[in-house]
Amino acid sequence: MKIKVNLKSLMLMTLFTALSSFAFSQRTITGIVKDSENSEPLVGASVIVTGTTKGTLTDIDGKYELQVPNEATTLTVSFTGYASLTVPITGNVIDVDLKGGSVLDAVVVVGYGSLKSKEVTSSITSVKKEDFNKGNI
Repeated sequence: MKIKVNLKSLMLMTLFTALSSFAFSQRTITGIVKDSENSEPLVGASVIVTGTTKGTLTDIDGKYELQVPNEATTLTVSFTGYASLTVPITGNVIDVDLKGGSVLDAVVVVGYGSLKSKEVTSSITSVKKEDFNKGNI
């Protein structure tokens, strides 16, 4: 069985392969997310490509690794109890120091989510930790 391949078809396939790999090319960004006050790594901090749903969480050492499209320009880093930070992508290693910022004053936990106490419109009950330690059961 003979297969005929003409030069034009071969050139078009080569060009398409080159363009598709260029169009879908990505780079790997790595780094560490730390607390700015005591330089402790933040476990479970969120690192997201700004404007997308592509992201990752930091590991136990505060390290992350993320595949980022070449056209991406910024990362958004956030962690509960800290102010979110948007950082420009300037290289392949981006270390971030988050500052403690958003202090939660009163949060009400409900069966289907959480609300601030001023947003609750139904009856609520407060339970203190002392209420749980009344003695032996």
